[in-house]
Amino acid sequence: MAGPYRADTSIEVTRNVHRAAAEAAELLYAHGLAVICPHSMSHGWEGHSDYTPERTLLGCFELVRRCDALLLMRGWQRSEGSVAERDVALEAGIPVFVSRKKLLEWAEA
Repeated sequence: MAGPYRADTSIEVTRNVHRAAAEAAELLYAHGLAVICPHSMSHGWEGHSDYTPERTLLGCFELVRRCDALLLMRGWQRSEGSVAERDVALEAGIPVFVSRKKLLEWAEA
């Protein structure tokens, strides 16, 4: 899934992580899909000496290339990383969805 991660405060970042996990990953997982939630995978790494947002985003691009589909979360248009992840998916021919319902319909077909 692709949606906002970065924010002006750590509280807002944590909110974005929770939103990705609760509003997307957990719901899709409950419907039997295998889910990758980069938000929760890298949350808290900011304090590590070798962490950079650019390096993490490159890893996210690689994850997108290995996925069957990409879900764009609310606010994705305002997130440079999410826009780039969508572009990576489209370039790779990976279906992109803005609706969980449409993604689930596609997955069931």
